[in-house]
Amino acid sequence: MRPRYQTHRAVDSANGVITATAVGPGHESEANRLEELIEQHTKHTGRRIATVTADSKYGTAENLEYCEWNQVAAYIKPFRNNYTRPRQGKFTECCFRYDEAGDRYICPAGQTLVRTQYRAEKDAYRYSASAEVCQSCPVRALCTSSKHGRTISRQVRQPILDRATARIKTKEGKDHLKVRHWMMEGSFAHSVRLGYKRAHARGLRNMTIQDYLVAAVQNVLILLWSKRRKSGKTHSTDLRGIVLRATGALRRAWLSISNLLSLSPSYAHGLPDNQ
Repeated sequence: MRPRYQTHRAVDSANGVITATAVGPGHESEANRLEELIEQHTKHTGRRIATVTADSKYGTAENLEYCEWNQVAAYIKPFRNNYTRPRQGKFTECCFRYDEAGDRYICPAGQTLVRTQYRAEKDAYRYSASAEVCQSCPVRALCTSSKHGRTISRQVRQPILDRATARIKTKEGKDHLKVRHWMMEGSFAHSVRLGYKRAHARGLRNMTIQDYLVAAVQNVLILLWSKRRKSGKTHSTDLRGIVLRATGALRRAWLSISNLLSLSPSYAHGLPDNQ
């Protein structure tokens, strides 16, 4: 184990331009940054987001509810914080049918699981079958070995998660996920080539400066290649010179900032602001 940071960024789906970026400590949940990225994108571009695509770690009920509230189509696979690994040869949760009218679950044997308690740590309700019913059930061996009967958890905002699951199963949802995979992975891979694999200074403030500089270089390069494609020029010598001058200027800016930051107490004594 060692101190690490997490970088979160948003890119537009048309050209891969980085429109928002945020840095946090390595131990925090990634889900906490989605709302910040969306607000940054709106502020920087002056345009509202119509769709957002992210990996499942951003797919919390809170984030999906935020997207629905702001009329943003979220192509994010829900993150199940109440998920338990299914045991081989046992009925999984998908084998149980939820009866919305009666607020209960029906098991494969036709028995009923009723709501018994609220679990605040998971923001979910627990549904349980009686121990007597499970003890005499003919398919008990395929369901549970608990002495207290079979239980199932259902999140309070389960309808939101169900709508998100149905959305990503559509053809449009699958296409969005494919584009996100190669575009986001490509964006981060490019940042590694610009020296982003390693932090050049300690502390979230210093790492945020590095994050913005790397993002600026990447966006400048995207702009230059876009101009080249539109002009139809094939002379790579001029483009290479522009790229070298741009990256050189940004590198000098980073070195100047690093020298100034080295005078701060947190850096001079080697104490990170956050780990």
